[in-house]
Parts: sequence; structure tokens; C-alpha cells
Amino acid sequence: MAFKSFLNFKYSHTHENKIWNKLCYELQAEYGSSDEEVYLVGNLLAGGKELDALLVKEDALIVIDFKDYGGTLVISENEPWTISGIEINSNRKNPFAQLSDNKYAVLATLKKKLPSGYENWINIGHINALVLFHQRIDYDIDCLRYDLSHSASKWFGVCDFQNFVNHISEVTSKQTSLRGERAQILLSALGISVKKFTESDATLPQHGDDKPSESIVSSSDENFADYYYKKASELRSIKVLIVGQDPYPSGANGVAFCKDNYYALYVEEPETAGATVLKSMGIDMEKARKIGRKNPKVLFYELLTKSGICFINVYNKLYDQLNVEDRKTIAEETARFNLPIVKKAESIILLGKGVTKTTFEDFYQGINYSHVLIHPSLRAKESNPSEWTETWENNKLENLWIE
Repeated sequence: MAFKSFLNFKYSHTHENKIWNKLCYELQAEYGSSDEEVYLVGNLLAGGKELDALLVKEDALIVIDFKDYGGTLVISENEPWTISGIEINSNRKNPFAQLSDNKYAVLATLKKKLPSGYENWINIGHINALVLFHQRIDYDIDCLRYDLSHSASKWFGVCDFQNFVNHISEVTSKQTSLRGERAQILLSALGISVKKFTESDATLPQHGDDKPSESIVSSSDENFADYYYKKASELRSIKVLIVGQDPYPSGANGVAFCKDNYYALYVEEPETAGATVLKSMGIDMEKARKIGRKNPKVLFYELLTKSGICFINVYNKLYDQLNVEDRKTIAEETARFNLPIVKKAESIILLGKGVTKTTFEDFYQGINYSHVLIHPSLRAKESNPSEWTETWENNKLENLWIE
């Protein structure tokens, strides 16, 4: 059965359509090959209220509202919400009040439309609500119990895509059982026919040992980077070491060129340097998902342990945000961390003929690199489009280590 989605009609705002696409992608990645039945309905009306999305799991019903913000979040039941000092829903109800209205609109509709006896398989009082932020937010979820009333904190949540899958997996009700015909009855009560839903028939196999992969899926960014580079330092040799300049300006997780989810890595525009590099290795998104089904963390770990391909940067902080003195300090610090891995590399490929190459030559003296390529970034493409295209649109990396 797996995951199915249905969008009633296209959203009126670009960010809403982007969030919907990303939401579908994340749910497909998590539940696409699962036995659990999961339905997602987008842009629907319930009791006169417009809902961005409604997620139906076997053990939960979640009303979702999209927000295109990022930063430090401050929330309240009755006061305005702010994120990095900017008011959310200015001159309107705050997101809690907004979602509270939406939740009770769904509840009232179901109470009116569901057939008698529904109480035996769903407690509609247990409907949950979630504010989903498109950008990363800084908010301690444990603060919900203090920022909201005790009763509200039981059914209300906030998260970004970084924590979305974990959040919805935790939402459950022992008094909700929406499998098979029951899910169809519930959706029908909301005016949605199951026949309208689309389902991906792609079954993406795991690659290699599941146990380390599962721990990687749930690891934090810091833990994953530590885990990845500890493993790299333990390997007898590194077949190919790919060396970049510095982390992503946003969405970095501590491992060079990696992102936390495939949507951020391959789909979001502009294309990430990581996607460009992987495609040059012959790894498009479909192949990536076959190697590391859950997320790019698993992919990068599998490439490291199964193929001996490791990724590092010569700076562990953004180069453009460092002054001249700090650049030297950070380069030295990063080199001390990298050297045990660099010394094991059979082939070293530098990505960047400017900063990457100069920094490597200055701080990794005595270590020879095999190749230097133009950096895969959009900035490098704009500076030298012909060389960039020749390098990155012809599986250059794959050809280099086959040689």
C-alpha cells in the first residue's frame, strides 16, 4: 500500500507548491516501500477552513500548515509568533490559533459525516496539528510544554523538514486505527475519493548492511559527521578522496557535499555542488536512492565503506565569512583533522583551482594530488561556463578513477 498523495488543486503561492513537493518526496522516501498505509491530501477545505495539508496515518490524523520562514522561533498560544524578530501571520491569528481552528473544523466535519460506530476505530478528539517550516528553525521542542498549555502541547507541534519524519513517526493514538476501508471511509467523509490518489510503485532496495545505515538515518548532523570521519580514519585506505573548499552556506551537516535529504541535495534550485559531483560520478538521484534508500547520509556512508570514496573540505567554516587571519587558523585546524584521512588516499581529486588548490598545497605539503578540476559550484559555472560544462556534464569523475 505504502504512501499515496492527492493535491486538490495547485497552491496559489510558489513556496506552498515547493513545500508540497518536498513533503511528498520526504514521505515517499520514508513510507514508499513500507507496509504502512499513509495518505497525504493537499489544499483542501474542511468546515469552511482552508487546510494546507492533511496527513492520514494508520495511527494518527495530522492537520498541517506550511510556513516559509527560518530562524529562531518564539511561540505562544495567544500572543504573536516571531522568528528572528519577524512576526508570523502579521495582523492575523497566530499559527496556533489558525491551526486550532483548522483542527476543530476537521473534527466537526468528521463528527457530522462519519457513519455511526466510527468511535470504535478513531477518536477524532485525538486529531493532531503541525506547523511545518520550509526553512530550518531554531526551537527546542521540549519548550512546547511551557509555551503552550498542557492540553495544547499534547496535540500541537512545530518542526522543519530536518525533523519532520521523526516528528510524524512519534505522533500516535491508541484509539486510532485507519487501515484499509477505514481510511477510505474517513477520506470520503472529507470529500476525497481514494481513487484520486497517486502512488509511486518504485521499490528502492537497501544496499549493504542495514544496521549502521539505520543509526545514520536518525543521527544528528554533529553525530553523523563524527561517525563518518571516524569510520574514514579507521579504514586501511581511501580509494578516492574528493576535496572541496568549504561547507554549504545552509543545510550543511558536517560532511563535505552531503545534505540531510535527497530533495535538498538533488531537487532544490539552484543545483547543489554535491548533486553535480555525484552526477559526475554516475550517481543520479534514482541511483543514489538505490544505494542509500533513506537519505544522503546513508549514501555517503555506503560510498565510503563499500567503494572507498571519501569527501572532505579544506575549510570547516565558510571561507567568505573569515578574515585573512582566521582563514589561516581554520585551514590549519581543518588540516589537522583531515591529515589522517588524506594520508590514506590512493587518489586525491581537488575541486577548485583557486582556494581549494592553494590551501591544499600550503597546508598539506608533501602530499601529491592526482587531479584538479574547476569547482562544481554555480559561481564557478558563471565564471567559466565552457570549462565547467566540459568538466561536470560528462561524468568526468567517474572516468578519472576508472582510468
